[in-house]
Amino acid sequence: MSAAAIKTVQEIVLQTPSAIPLFESLGIDYCCGGERTLAEACARAEVDEPEVSGRLARLNNPPHSPELFLTIPLSLLVRHIVEAHHVQAREQLQLLSLLGARAVRTAGARHPRLYRIREQMADLADEFSVHMLKEERVLFPYIERLDESAASHMRLPLHSFRGLGIQLRVMRHEHDVTTQLADALASALAQVLSESASSSHERQQPCAAVRELAEAFETWRKALHLHLHLENNVLFPRAERLEEELALGR
Repeated sequence: MSAAAIKTVQEIVLQTPSAIPLFESLGIDYCCGGERTLAEACARAEVDEPEVSGRLARLNNPPHSPELFLTIPLSLLVRHIVEAHHVQAREQLQLLSLLGARAVRTAGARHPRLYRIREQMADLADEFSVHMLKEERVLFPYIERLDESAASHMRLPLHSFRGLGIQLRVMRHEHDVTTQLADALASALAQVLSESASSSHERQQPCAAVRELAEAFETWRKALHLHLHLENNVLFPRAERLEEELALGR
C-alpha cells in the first residue's frame, strides 16, 4: 500500500489542491467524504488505488502548496466564502431554474422525467438557499466573534460558547444531503441525455436545451464540491480549534 493510500482525502486536497480535478473526474468525494482514507475513497468510487496514487504523484504542483486559507483570519475566510461561493451559488441556482423551465418547454413531451427533475432542482435550490442563510445569519457571525475575541485577546463570557460542535454537525449533515441530491440529479440528467442521443427523432440534433441544462448543472455541482470542501475541511475544523482554545484559556 502506498503512502498516499493511508492519507485522508482531506489531507491530500489541502496539501495538493491540484488533486481536485483528478478527484472530480474519478468521482472521489473530497468535500463531504474527506475523512476517508484514499484507499477507502477509491474503493467507494470503484477505481484502482495504486493507479490513483501514481497519478497524484505525477501532478504538477506549485513549489509551495497554497496555505492561504489555512492561515488567514477566520473572519476573512468567512467573507471569502460568502462573497465568492455563496454569491456564485445563488447566481448559478437562478440560472438553473431558467434552464430547467426551458428544457421542460422544449423537451418535456419527449422526456417526461424532466418535469420531476425540474421540481427536484427547485427543492434543492430552496433548501440550499435556506442553508446558506443559516450560515450567514447564525454560524458565520459566531465564528467571526470568536476570531475577533482571539485577535483582541478579549475575554468572552462563558455563556458565549454555544457548542459549535452541535451547529457544525447539523451543517455537515445538510452538506451531505445536498451532495447526495445533486449526485442523483446529475445521474437523472445523464439518463435523459442518453435517451435523447439514442432517439431516432433527436439523433441528428440532441436537444440543446437539455444539454445546456446538464452542463450548467455539472458546473454548479463542481463549484459546490469546492465550496463545501472549504467549509468542511478548512473553516469548520479551524473554528472548532479556536473555540476550544478560547474556552480552555479562561
